[in-house]
Amino acid sequence: MRLARRKYTKIDVRTSDQGKIVKVVSDPVIATPGIVNGKLIPLLILDTTERPDLVELVRVHQKFVAGDVTIQWAQLESRSEHIALLIRFLRPTERVAIIEFDISKQGALVDQILTAGAVYLQPGKPGDRLVDDFAVPKVIVEIPDTGFRSHWEKLYLKIVSRRLRKSGLTRREAQKAASEIISKMREIGRFQMTL
Repeated sequence: MRLARRKYTKIDVRTSDQGKIVKVVSDPVIATPGIVNGKLIPLLILDTTERPDLVELVRVHQKFVAGDVTIQWAQLESRSEHIALLIRFLRPTERVAIIEFDISKQGALVDQILTAGAVYLQPGKPGDRLVDDFAVPKVIVEIPDTGFRSHWEKLYLKIVSRRLRKSGLTRREAQKAASEIISKMREIGRFQMTL
């Protein structure tokens, strides 16, 4: 199910009625045979210290086989290198989470979410890591193609190129190097675990 047919939207975090932004405190990837064809799926451990409703949502979701969500990618107003994933949970309970990503630091993570077409969400707090407790409840959310990928391709290349230009490369050199770096990261991200 999709929220809207728009590829992405814009959110002003200061005035958003969508809820408070949830920060990612850790972001490993998991590959499980039989789930999303064994693709590497990012696990976002979210800082839910101020969002007990999301902790409860994940707890309740453990008792259901499936739930309904809609997703929308968003550009954050006044933060040109940040995007957000707006997830609206419709069932088993209604909740909204806005997950913010700093593209210059977490671009590969966003790219892997788009490649896998899914993401695991796990409630947590700053300092939590997957290896500390594998049994913490988590939920998997399908991230369907909303048409955002074409916008993402341009945005990601632009931001990686911009960072490389700061290291002294010319515009052309930076674009070529950025394209190669993104391609190499995607090769790693295509790993699939089989039975």
